[in-house]
Amino acid sequence: MSTKKPRSRDEYTVVLVSPETSPARGEREGHSYDDHLALAGQVADRFAQSDAFTEAQATWTANTRRRYLNDLELFSAYIKSAHIERSAEALFNDAEAWRGMTFGLLKGFKTWLEQRGYATGTIKGSIS
Repeated sequence: MSTKKPRSRDEYTVVLVSPETSPARGEREGHSYDDHLALAGQVADRFAQSDAFTEAQATWTANTRRRYLNDLELFSAYIKSAHIERSAEALFNDAEAWRGMTFGLLKGFKTWLEQRGYATGTIKGSIS
């Protein structure tokens, strides 16, 4: 038998806060902070993304690099059909080129490859 006390409806009350009634950024609980930490975090994230690409690519053989670039050429052609310009080289070297990537786009890319008759193994490699 459960020893948990049933909750009343009042315990689930949601309070909506609008920008007019919400304390300004950093002013909650009596603190006043500027945006410097957030900006530094954005810069650090940008460098970390770039480093992640460089670090991973440093371990790849020439054949692996060629394979990935070929896969990215296919993906670049797929998104170009939707009037989105990203070169394979940009996708290979710049994490920012991937901003906006979603599961739906990846699924669409898989379907696009299937419609063009690519083999299952090629498709699996291209979307991995």
